[in-house]
Amino acid sequence: MGDPNKEKGGMTPASIRSRVKSLSNKAASRREQALLADANAAKQRLATVLESISDGFIALDRDWAYTALNNQACESMGMRRNKILGRRIWDLYPDTIGTRFEAELRRAVTQRETVRFDYFYPPRNRWYENRIYPSADGISIFFSDVTERKRAEEALIASEKRLAADLVLMKSLQEVSTRLVQDVAADPPLLEIVDAAIAITGADMGIIQLLDRGSGALKIVASRGFDSPFLEFFNAVHDCRTACGRAMKSGARVVIGDVTTSPVLMGTPTLDVMLTAGVLAVQATPLVSHSGQLLGVLSTQYRTPRVPADRDLHLLDVLVRQATDWIERTHSQEELRLAKKALEEADRRKDEFLAVLAHELRNPLASIMAGSRLLRRRASSALESEQTRDLIEHEVGQLSRLVDDLLDVSRITTGRVVLRHEALDLRKVVKRALESTRPLFEERKHRLQFDLPRKPVRVRGDAVRLVQVLSNLLANAAKYTPTAGTIRLTAGMTGGQAVVRILDSGMGIAPADLPRIFDLFNRIERSRDHAEGGLGIGLTLSRRLVDMHKGSLEAFSDGPGRGSEFVVRLPLVDALPKSSKGLARPRHERLSPAAGCGRGPARSRRILLVDDNKAFATAMTSLLNAMGHDVQAVHDGVAVIATARALRPQVVLLDINLPGKCGYDIAREIRADPALADTLLVAVTGYGQEDDKRQAQRAGFDHHLTKPVDETVLAMLIDEAPTD
Repeated sequence: MGDPNKEKGGMTPASIRSRVKSLSNKAASRREQALLADANAAKQRLATVLESISDGFIALDRDWAYTALNNQACESMGMRRNKILGRRIWDLYPDTIGTRFEAELRRAVTQRETVRFDYFYPPRNRWYENRIYPSADGISIFFSDVTERKRAEEALIASEKRLAADLVLMKSLQEVSTRLVQDVAADPPLLEIVDAAIAITGADMGIIQLLDRGSGALKIVASRGFDSPFLEFFNAVHDCRTACGRAMKSGARVVIGDVTTSPVLMGTPTLDVMLTAGVLAVQATPLVSHSGQLLGVLSTQYRTPRVPADRDLHLLDVLVRQATDWIERTHSQEELRLAKKALEEADRRKDEFLAVLAHELRNPLASIMAGSRLLRRRASSALESEQTRDLIEHEVGQLSRLVDDLLDVSRITTGRVVLRHEALDLRKVVKRALESTRPLFEERKHRLQFDLPRKPVRVRGDAVRLVQVLSNLLANAAKYTPTAGTIRLTAGMTGGQAVVRILDSGMGIAPADLPRIFDLFNRIERSRDHAEGGLGIGLTLSRRLVDMHKGSLEAFSDGPGRGSEFVVRLPLVDALPKSSKGLARPRHERLSPAAGCGRGPARSRRILLVDDNKAFATAMTSLLNAMGHDVQAVHDGVAVIATARALRPQVVLLDINLPGKCGYDIAREIRADPALADTLLVAVTGYGQEDDKRQAQRAGFDHHLTKPVDETVLAMLIDEAPTD
């Protein structure tokens, strides 16, 4: 019998179970092998993918050791794979400890979150973009080199910042340009130009210096950022030992990037001043007009060594061009303004000169006419006739001298005066001038002192013209020195020159008047105590004649009331010939008083005659006496009111320009006195313009007569005066 546990085919249950188990194990093995194969394939595919990407890849375990990385990572790290795997990242890159890189990796591990960040690695000077993914075993890191992108972004940001800064600069430049193209304002935009230049060049300080044509130096007109010592040092730049001086001389921009190493400044006071002010670099750009003329220099200074960028200098050139146009236009407008002012002044002086000329001509004409009419009215004694003739000749001489002076000025101005040079002893010239003016000193009771050397003072010149010069100066001293004043003349030799000094104790010259004392037709404002005539050409004529002798004429004064000094200097000559010809004795006529008598008018009047011209007053007194009137003459303004109250005149013939008190003021006082209310008040003056007549009317005059006075008109006016 067979075994009952055996089944058909001879297999027992145990064998069947073993068979089944064996088959099951084989199936499991095949499945595991398949899964392993799939896993290996997946791993291979992952490796292929990781190797194919452009980013670097690394895997770190929980101990921060490298477990995997692709070729891109190896290449980026510059190491072989077998030198990396198993090593800790902090051992390979200890310089990342404590940086943001470490902080971000630890944040991904501890917070189990994906982290993205950019990191700049200084040793390689590169930027990396990092993406960190946490896993159960550690972290995976994908990274890529984004240096070029970062630099592009930084360049873009820098460009945007520069563009924004440029917009600010352009706006500032536009605002300054708007100011510069407008008309010249009372507040010139020079400081705005400096501020714009500082902003454009990124400087710390700035200066505008304009060229002073007189001294040839650069003068500061606007500055920013400097104290007084620096500005005082650079306020008169002449030489090339400064950046602005070199720019002035060369006409081109000068840039000194470091003043401490510049051979231009080494060992100069300029360097010390700049270092004290904190200046370590400077650029200086000349301001040149369209015609190529240097106008000035615009400079900017820096507290650190540097050289301005080309772009900054280009913008600066735009500003400089606009600033130059403005300065050039301003100079043109200032020249036009000064020219207009000069024309207006010349026109004013011309009108004043014509008025004075009329006055100066009318005074002698009045005397001549009065004397002539006196001779015609009655038969005069021999003495009276002689005195009257003397008066007429004197006044004709005055007119002749006026005309001669005018002609001399015209001849000198047009270059038609020819000097007759000869060897002269200056002492003889001085003596002739003293002789010609001595009567004037005697009339005014001046104390005349003179000191001449014992030895000859040899000069070469025109004797007549030199006598004319000294006579003019002596007459000028007498004219503006009060009665009993002192006039002193000294002559001598100093430093190879003959020197004549004329000092007086007169009215002096104000400091503001000294520079124009020798200007043609210039008449210094006279005080009431020195109401002297003259056209204002004597000093001009004297200086021009001295200039023609290669000499000089100067005026000095300590101010009003302190006298004046005129100094003539002439070149000496080595020898004086034994005989000197041509020293003409100047003609001089003395004025003698005239008197007379004649028929009288229908009614006699008491007349007060007020005039500082004694020749005219004498002639008019005689004429009025001859007309039958009772006349009393006063020669200054101080005594008029007291005399009028004592005399109670029915007629007052009053000059306007009087010493002591103005005729207009006297007229007002007379009109304010009830005792003199009915007095006929007549202005008798050499000033006959319409404005003079209006002033006389406002002051209270009844009539205005211009010298020389018409006898018939005067007689008619006097007849209008009331009688007692």
